[in-house]
Amino acid sequence: MANLDEFPVGWFYIQCPTRQNQVLTVANMTMQPLTRVELRPKRDEKHQLWCYHEGHLVNKYSGCVLGVEKQKISDATVYQIRRPNDNKPLWQYKDKQLVFLQDYALNDLAVPRLVEKQNGCIYQLLSADF
Repeated sequence: MANLDEFPVGWFYIQCPTRQNQVLTVANMTMQPLTRVELRPKRDEKHQLWCYHEGHLVNKYSGCVLGVEKQKISDATVYQIRRPNDNKPLWQYKDKQLVFLQDYALNDLAVPRLVEKQNGCIYQLLSADF
């Protein structure tokens, strides 16, 4: 595992430590953009693996990147999108938290829903064992 402010090299899982063995998973194993990404039990499958590339979190199965539907944390849905040419969603791993960096924003926006302590957890990264 990388230090607290770095993404691991290669493929990794994005897990929720307060939800036993749950990782971010592309729903229905689809390659289609705008598909929901949900917490599901870890099963060592490609649609659960991610890598960091030029600010994007890329899914191994679909090649799509992790996106956030809205700017409000409480109302947002996490989903996969095709890699945009501009207005890229950029991600950072900071203090053991996955953070979404919005363009033109004054502050970082933490990953929706699962960072709010009363409603879920903070995403953490777990290197894949190959």
